[in-house]
Amino acid sequence: MAGRSNQSPSTTQSRDTADGQSGLAGATVGGILLQPKTVGNEKLTLLIPQGFSIMGEEMLSLKSPSQRRPTLVKTDETRAINLAINHTKDRVRQSSIGTFTGKW
Repeated sequence: MAGRSNQSPSTTQSRDTADGQSGLAGATVGGILLQPKTVGNEKLTLLIPQGFSIMGEEMLSLKSPSQRRPTLVKTDETRAINLAINHTKDRVRQSSIGTFTGKW
């Protein structure tokens, strides 16, 4: 997870998500199992590495002491690799979605 993988993701059989509606399939990239998880008031589904959990408030305060810290952080067991999400009230236009896909 520390860097980008040049391997294409392989789709897993599972299509389970937290909301059961997105239909986003899990994948394995570089030997890491990615599972679909729905976040952000059930409006965003992401592929997140298996075993990642929500970072607690105490650890989040240590890692992001600013009052402008992300609204949700998923982290690995070591707390070294984090996925930060900042849910805002700003809307993204459908025409802009392509800007955010396939970049990583």
